[in-house]
Amino acid sequence: MRVSETLAISTSWNAVRYHDAESFIEEFESVNITTIELNYNITQRIIDDIMPFLNAGRIRVSSVHNYCPEDMVSEDIKPEMVLSNTDEEYRVMAVAYTKRTLDLSHFLGANAVVIHTGYIKDENNMEDTLRLLFKHKQKGTEEYERIKCMLQEERRRQRSDFVNASGKSIEELSEYIAKKGYNIKLGLENRYYFFDIPTIDEYEDWFSKYSDYPIGLWYDIGHGEVLENLGLVESKKLLEKYKQHLIGMHIHDTTGLTDHSAPGMDRTDFRAFTEYFKLDIIKVLELKSSIKTDEVRNGISYLKKIMEE
Repeated sequence: MRVSETLAISTSWNAVRYHDAESFIEEFESVNITTIELNYNITQRIIDDIMPFLNAGRIRVSSVHNYCPEDMVSEDIKPEMVLSNTDEEYRVMAVAYTKRTLDLSHFLGANAVVIHTGYIKDENNMEDTLRLLFKHKQKGTEEYERIKCMLQEERRRQRSDFVNASGKSIEELSEYIAKKGYNIKLGLENRYYFFDIPTIDEYEDWFSKYSDYPIGLWYDIGHGEVLENLGLVESKKLLEKYKQHLIGMHIHDTTGLTDHSAPGMDRTDFRAFTEYFKLDIIKVLELKSSIKTDEVRNGISYLKKIMEE
């Protein structure tokens, strides 16, 4: 099978337009991709509706993004549903709902669940300040560098309790997978915000400590590009260091702090990722809903050429 034939696409692109299962599936077929990732904006109704198409083999589910379905979690507790929550009641609740996503993923035959492992509280909103400076083209100025250094130090100072809570959640979820005998890996996704967990430091801790657990790196190209544009990380180092742990990628284009565009629309150098595209991993186009069908087709064509070089 050619590398380009292993592409999947996330329902992030079209779930908000959902009307009926037939037209939903036809949208994927119109761009020649019938392997999908169920995003966290999928409802139970959509899952029920598409089951006949799954059973008939018209589509296949590669992966599921936690929490899914979205309507299993009430809106009033969603902000507290974080795997790094230091309030044990909410952390346990987040683990319980993630287990339900794992159950669904097993039922659908998916091989991975993409999870956000949480965040460290940015009490002073320093990252928002840094991003505002970036948008006003202040990167490289004395003020920008001052805020960036303060931000990095604050994250280091605050990280311990939140990272420990995340680790505890990973342990419980991994033990659940083993107990159930599921053939599923937890994809620990790199995130859009610097105060989110994990960065390379947390990956290093977890891949060392949890070497026997069903976990791996889920690398989001856009998130890595955004944090690199801000000067906060060297995203390629993460890929290089943990290539052997890579289980999946979210693929989308980025310019500045804006991501989830179709490949070729913005400024990401996708050739820098060619060696990773050739690995036996899950490769998912994760696009925002505003991307037009022709733009998706063009992006897929652009990406396939790079993948086959």
